[in-house]
Amino acid sequence: MTFKNRKTLVFIVFISLAWVFVDANDRFTNKVKKSFSVKNEYENIKLNKPQISIFLVNELLDNLKKYEKQTIKTVKKSNVMSVVQQAEQRGVLPNLYIGNNKIILKAIVHKRSAGLNVLQALILIINLETGEQELKKFLNNEHVLGYLLNIEKNTQVTLTKQQNQGLQIITLTMYKPMAEKNEKH
Repeated sequence: MTFKNRKTLVFIVFISLAWVFVDANDRFTNKVKKSFSVKNEYENIKLNKPQISIFLVNELLDNLKKYEKQTIKTVKKSNVMSVVQQAEQRGVLPNLYIGNNKIILKAIVHKRSAGLNVLQALILIINLETGEQELKKFLNNEHVLGYLLNIEKNTQVTLTKQQNQGLQIITLTMYKPMAEKNEKH
């Protein structure tokens, strides 16, 4: 590289650095000036609090009363069977009413525990008054709300209870019996 070329290169580098320095300085000082001017511009503005008249307050409160909960006394139709109707339940049923509860067979589970085949029935218990639902596991020959549970097949269990009129036997199934399905068609 010749001496003349070096001088030109140094001159171009010097001019470029000067331009970068001036540009950076200008940008920094303008931001600082702008931020101060914006801050000062809004600093002295006073905002008035919203004022509402008593008449308007009363009108709003009257309108809100329309949306308050109203207690309406209604006679709630109960889905709960009477004690007599519950005692008359017999045969093959898709669900069973016991007290304030409705029970539905959901599944039969086979488990292998300590070398033994253990059967469990998954039963959904619905409280008809509160709507609460609970899924519970019951073992074979365990009591379910006063009834003795006996797992018969993969889709049905037998519930028995001693009543004043004799032994109440109910077969609770996961599906409607074929006879009922055919009668409806």
